[in-house]
Amino acid sequence: MKFGHQLFIVLFLIVSITLSCSKNTSEVQEIYIAEKMYYKANKFYQNILVNPAVAREEDYNHAVAKFEEIVNRYKGRKELSDTVRSIYESSLLMIPQIHIARKNFQKAIEAYEGIIKENAQNQRLCATAQMSIAQCFERDNKLEEAIAAYKKLINDYPAVLDDPESPNVQILQVPLHLARLYSRQQGDSHIVVAAYDEAISYYGKLVSRWPKTKTAFVAYNQMVAAYSDQRMWSKAVKIMRKALHDFPNHENAPDILMNMANIYVNFMNNYTKGWEIYKRILEDYPDYERMGTVYLGRGNLYLKEKQTSSAREEFQRVLKDYSKEGEACALAQIGIARSYEMEGNWEKALNEYQWAVDNFSMVPQVLQIPLYIASYYKNKKQENLTRAAYEKGIGEYQNVVRQYPNSMLASMAQDHLARCYIELQRWEEAVKALETLVQMPTPVPIVAPAYLSIGSIYEKNLNDKLQAVKAYREFLERFPDTPLTQRVEERIELLQAEIDSAASQPPQPVQLLQAESISPSSLLLKWIPNQDDDFAYYRIFRSVSPHVDVNSTLVAEIKD
Repeated sequence: MKFGHQLFIVLFLIVSITLSCSKNTSEVQEIYIAEKMYYKANKFYQNILVNPAVAREEDYNHAVAKFEEIVNRYKGRKELSDTVRSIYESSLLMIPQIHIARKNFQKAIEAYEGIIKENAQNQRLCATAQMSIAQCFERDNKLEEAIAAYKKLINDYPAVLDDPESPNVQILQVPLHLARLYSRQQGDSHIVVAAYDEAISYYGKLVSRWPKTKTAFVAYNQMVAAYSDQRMWSKAVKIMRKALHDFPNHENAPDILMNMANIYVNFMNNYTKGWEIYKRILEDYPDYERMGTVYLGRGNLYLKEKQTSSAREEFQRVLKDYSKEGEACALAQIGIARSYEMEGNWEKALNEYQWAVDNFSMVPQVLQIPLYIASYYKNKKQENLTRAAYEKGIGEYQNVVRQYPNSMLASMAQDHLARCYIELQRWEEAVKALETLVQMPTPVPIVAPAYLSIGSIYEKNLNDKLQAVKAYREFLERFPDTPLTQRVEERIELLQAEIDSAASQPPQPVQLLQAESISPSSLLLKWIPNQDDDFAYYRIFRSVSPHVDVNSTLVAEIKD
């Protein structure tokens, strides 16, 4: 009897081990199958992205079908390994991404809505899908729908579930983003201010509920951005001080101090505070990884105080000791050129500017230099040098476009290239450059006025009203809801009436309008009676990049 009991235990263990091994083997096999399917589907899609211009509709459909195979294989299964479940969810999200790649936003939105409906228990996945729905509406310039979708995201999916140290940062950023969308959509400043107030209140509550956590730190950053958007610099600095008090040892503490110094120096003209902060960073954070920017800031402060020799010492230290900080070195090189220009030594300044162009062409601020040099000669009424500078700029901008294709840098260079052609009154080449620009991955502050410049050149300089109307209509199709909509519509109506009238009249000798220089944003200024009101609309298009104020001609010209 005892032997039989022992035999039973042995057999039970053998069977258990066999079943366990069988289960593990099956799981490993399923992971292999899932990974292989995903690899093939993703490789097919990546091949499309290499050259989307030649991709056919059936190529996109085939990519969708590949990911749908994965979804259908695992849909409804509850017992999936973490690896297989991750592949399943990634495949779900890739399908609408493919629709977005071919700019079929409505189909992408429908796919995301299906994900939410069929995976209601998966908060993380549903939140990602809802965020993507809002972003689709925004990319399709349907701002009202985007705002509604973002609000649904905030209401249905809290940014903090269980752990305030692991918040959903994307959701945390939505209230501020909503305020910026209202800035784009609404002409009523009270509505915009109310949206910013609501965002700030939202972040304040998070700080109170989860003090000294990652959630609170992100909330502080968003509050600073909200006050900065509204140019409430004192309040922005106050929040920064609170953040430093609550997070004195945070890895981003020196970055906060740098931002604070920037506000004091450039927006509040408080140079004393700027010097104090730079000194504090040098003393308290000797291992700061962006130390070159501190000496760069000190150099710029010396320039503001007209101490050009001291400024050059700081800039040269950046170039010598912090050569790995590429952007800081580029700006230091520009600072050296500025210091010589302030001393009235244009020849030395020109050499330094050219050195920056030759060695830091990938830095956005440097892209301004060829135009700046040409404008210097233009202001001095030195026509031959002005023309030569614009001609040289054309070659330099063409090189950047070739070197960095399909990049934001290339888009900015293309914008400047168009400006050179416009300044030289080479209208056909200007239009061609602008038409190329609007097809590139271009930020709104550049692409919106580009459409209007195309229309203006056709209308005023090439005497082609049909093409002008086409350009204005393309602007309205891409940007249907802006403060300029009514004015553009009125312009189209007037031009169309002139076209219809001319068609009913016998041919008349063509009288070309006198050529005039039009920048990609000057037409906007002509159509805006009160620039201050409309500036609030355009400034929100600035990206988070620190280069925007320098490189966005639209924003800069409206401010001027």
